[in-house]
Amino acid sequence: MTDETANYPVELVLSTLPVAVTRSLASYHDFSAKTAPDAAKDFIAHHNACKAGLGHISTLLKLYILCRKAAPEKAQKKSEEFEALLLHARHVLLSTEPQ
Repeated sequence: MTDETANYPVELVLSTLPVAVTRSLASYHDFSAKTAPDAAKDFIAHHNACKAGLGHISTLLKLYILCRKAAPEKAQKKSEEFEALLLHARHVLLSTEPQ
């Protein structure tokens, strides 16, 4: 692997993460806003689906942190965009509107 291609996976991940996080946040927000079912089995399924969504978002954010550590110069280019996305994520997860 040459120096040119060594960071290709990091660049690819950094370029696709904003879209992936945005979609995941929108999906989580839409699903979790639905009223949870009254039946215990359905309530548990709804609750577990919400937890899975949060886990997915958390994993994507951890992936960004790993990429930032692996190639800080590449991550710096995406830093402003991703910082705005992190702020948006906080607002969505707290069920408030971004300002």
